[in-house]
Amino acid sequence: MKQGVRACVAYIAGRLISRREAALIYDASQSKHIAIGGFVGASSIDIHDYLRDCKMSGTGSRARSYRLYDHGEAQHLSLTIEGDKFEGYDFGSICHFRGKVDGSEISFYDYGETRSYSYRI
Repeated sequence: MKQGVRACVAYIAGRLISRREAALIYDASQSKHIAIGGFVGASSIDIHDYLRDCKMSGTGSRARSYRLYDHGEAQHLSLTIEGDKFEGYDFGSICHFRGKVDGSEISFYDYGETRSYSYRI
């Protein structure tokens, strides 16, 4: 999964699970903050990644399953939230991902990169 896409998914999952407002996400692998903002709600998502200057948007269901589209990479993603955990699939990179949110901390495992990442909102 591409770095910018992963940060956006972590941001969305972090906001949905923690129910916190945030205008930045800290990416520990890059040791920097990334400005991301917009609407993250139960039935729709519309955010803007200011670093990549593109949107990620999508719709959600009562089952907390989301269909996302990254406008910068022109690719679809799925995201499912269950309690404090999330999982999904990146159709562009053809890989699964999963993670967990604990307060403002987000742990993210990218199966395509076979590596864990840490974020904070």
